[in-house]
Amino acid sequence: MKDNCIYEIPFTYDCFIIFKTNIFKELGNFDESFIYMEDINIFVGVKKYGKTIINPIYKIYHEYIKTSSKNLKLFLWHPNSVIKFFWKYR
Repeated sequence: MKDNCIYEIPFTYDCFIIFKTNIFKELGNFDESFIYMEDINIFVGVKKYGKTIINPIYKIYHEYIKTSSKNLKLFLWHPNSVIKFFWKYR
């Protein structure tokens, strides 16, 4: 991937995403019932309005804490969210 090229992507994680406010309002915010899949879920909705892209000229730093690796309850939300996501889009 060249650093100065914009690429279409299927989804990204939600540490940093930007889209138009009217689209966000029409989608009804993040579906928090997914906990760990809410970012991918909203991308499914956003793609109905156009392309999802990445622009590699922008750089961010996201502190990766891995909270769910330290808490069994949060850890169990991962498979639960994945099952809910695939059940919703089956």
